[in-house]
Amino acid sequence: MRKNIKIFIDIIMTILFVFLLIGLQIDIWWHIILSYALVSVVAIYIYLNRKWLFSSLKALRKNKAVPKTLYMQFLFIVLTIYFVVVTISDIKLTQISPVSDDIFTKICNYFDTQYNRILDLHIVSSVIFIISILLHVHVHWKYIKNKIREIY
Repeated sequence: MRKNIKIFIDIIMTILFVFLLIGLQIDIWWHIILSYALVSVVAIYIYLNRKWLFSSLKALRKNKAVPKTLYMQFLFIVLTIYFVVVTISDIKLTQISPVSDDIFTKICNYFDTQYNRILDLHIVSSVIFIISILLHVHVHWKYIKNKIREIY
């Protein structure tokens, strides 16, 4: 049951993230709502995986971690850091700029250097986050294929 909940949450995170990736094509308000939904789902995901997190951190402290655990810990740290950066920069972007779709606001934002630096940080962090997610999926790919075979 718990494993099915984790898989369901993985699917929800993937769907939300795909919609956020097309953020330039959707309304900014939808981007904000989906961002907050993703933050909530990630918090649930971390909570459900807390036992693995604490046990692997314990193994790291005792120098008993296997290479796959080290790799997964590294990915988890990278994912966490860049998720936090993307989330904070997203919040900051909505605070700096009035959320509007009019052309004047877009032109003003284009010339606002603080806005551009935060936007660049947001985009670069998002790309690194995407790469980390792909590496994370790659680690679990065999499991994913087996689950798909079980379903079909």
